[in-house]
Amino acid sequence: MSSEESILCAICYDPLNDDDRAELPCCGNSTSTVQYCKRCIQVIISRGFNGTVGRCPTCSSFITIRDGKFVAGENIGMCQMCLQERSIVDTRSFLCEKCVLGRMFSFTYECERCHGQQRIPHPMWLYQPHPNEFGNVTWACHRSCDDYTHWRIVQQDAGRVPPEHCPESWGRREEWLESIRQTRREMVGAAGGGGGAEGDQEEVEERRCMLM
Repeated sequence: MSSEESILCAICYDPLNDDDRAELPCCGNSTSTVQYCKRCIQVIISRGFNGTVGRCPTCSSFITIRDGKFVAGENIGMCQMCLQERSIVDTRSFLCEKCVLGRMFSFTYECERCHGQQRIPHPMWLYQPHPNEFGNVTWACHRSCDDYTHWRIVQQDAGRVPPEHCPESWGRREEWLESIRQTRREMVGAAGGGGGAEGDQEEVEERRCMLM
């Protein structure tokens, strides 16, 4: 990619110039082979924790916007819910990523030992290599075990986990990126640009081939 016009956003595949390119605190600098546009990163952040903290699509570091610039969104401190020293993503309530996710998405899980079901206010799915496998972190079973056991999210709830919060091993990364592209297309349509969903999709596929 020798010309400036040939550099594309790795999410929406729009051509990038210096004004469009997102300069992230972790990835996506001018020499990176994978780069992103500002608008896609803004969508990621707006859909993140409290609409202010998202994750880098490359390395998953926390990012936010401060004074018009993308900066690290990670603050280490004592979470007020789990009382663990962790990355604080909700600076108003001073909660860590996992406690915020548990507050947002309280799902039902199956106990590995007694197979009873229990609603758990913690993102236990994060510890599952696959939706059908039990996780490697324990939680207290209040059904019949009266002990700390391993859990897996019930099938009907597994599909409700947002793709941006799934472990990478679940294979839903492309679903997450496509949802960002769809949001971008809707934004362009609302602004009066673009030539229709079918034409937009054909253009996206053409640009995707240019990255391969």
